[in-house]
Order: sequence, then structure tokens, then C-alpha cells
Amino acid sequence: SGLAELCPKTVQPLIQANNTMNTSTLVRAHSTHANATTSTGTHANKDRAAFIEVTVGPAPQQLMRNAVSALSAAPMRSFLADFFDQPEVQAILTSSEGDLDRSALRRYTIQILRSAAETAAYSSSFGAAEREALYVATFIEGCRPYLASYLVPGSTVDDVLYTLVHEGLSRLGRQDERLASLVRMCLGLGLPDEIDDFYVPRLRLGVQRALKRAQPVSFCI
Repeated sequence: SGLAELCPKTVQPLIQANNTMNTSTLVRAHSTHANATTSTGTHANKDRAAFIEVTVGPAPQQLMRNAVSALSAAPMRSFLADFFDQPEVQAILTSSEGDLDRSALRRYTIQILRSAAETAAYSSSFGAAEREALYVATFIEGCRPYLASYLVPGSTVDDVLYTLVHEGLSRLGRQDERLASLVRMCLGLGLPDEIDDFYVPRLRLGVQRALKRAQPVSFCI
């Protein structure tokens, strides 16, 4: 509220918009006019920009917990939570999109991928289990473009992604083999007896289309 009182025309609409969108926001409020002493000893008004940064809305860690809690199946919640807990994934999901020099409102990667994951799930004509697998797989596949920085000589992005999900998929398979199979198929990691020409391509296409439609959104002051 103190920031809104300082510059109500700039900040209050953003806070209101943020309350509607429930997103984390970085706001810069500009304050001008400061007295400065010139080389001749006289005083002159000199514009000075004061930047106030404030995050409005949930922290990205809370957004991750919200994304996990949206799942119905307990084994899927555990699997996605374990994936989110890995340091590489944490770094990706808590990064943000937005041009600070233009005072843009920023969206965390977790928000962009959550939107894509929901699109993949809600647009599917398959059953509830497939929709949850699509939701989870979209988060995982959505991290792929960010994994290049974790490559070591001789490795590929596929190698890194497999490393991030392998143990979790094994645990999921011990709890619910059908869910693990669906996630594998959505990620293109299906076992030989899980691959077909109808089911798997449509699951893969659902993930890819949802990610393609997900675009970072910036609101510039």
C-alpha cells in the first residue's frame, strides 16, 4: 500500500491487474526531480530515476506447489514434486521472462509452463489418467530448451532430460505402472511394447502443441 500511495497512477493499476491474474510481478516506480549542485555552486533541478522493485503475488516456489496440488493422483503428485525439487529444474522454473529496462511485468517459467500444461490436459479427448500424464509431461518437456547449459562433453539434451526423470519414473512405476507408462509415452520414452502408430503420436502431439502455444506475456508500462 505504501508503494501505491507513492505513485498511485503507476502502481495501483498493476496491483489490481495482478490480483486478477494471480501472477508474480516486478514493478518499477519512477520518481524525478532532485536538487543538484553545479560546478559553479548554483543549484539546478536534475532528473533522477529512483527504482522501487516489489514482487506482488505468490513466489515461484508456491506456484510450483500449486501446480503439484492440481493433480488428482497421489503418485503423480509425488513424481512431479520430485522433478521440481531437482536443482536444475528449480533454476529453470524460478527464472523469469521480461525486459527490466522496459519495466515489464514478468512471468516466471513455472507460470508459462503451467499454462501450457493445463492446455495440454484440458484439450485432450483422452481419459483422466491421460490428461494428468499430459499435464506432467508438458512441464518436463517444457524444460528441454533450458537444458543446453547443463550439457557436458559427449552428452545431449535428451541425456540430461532422461537423467532428470529416470529415477522418478522408476518410483512412479512401482506405485502405478499405468501412470508411469503414460508419462513415458507422452515424453517419447515409451518401452518397445508401449509404442504404436495411433495412441503415442497423439499424446506427443498434445504436449508439443501446448508448448508451442505458450508464449511469455509482458505488460509494458
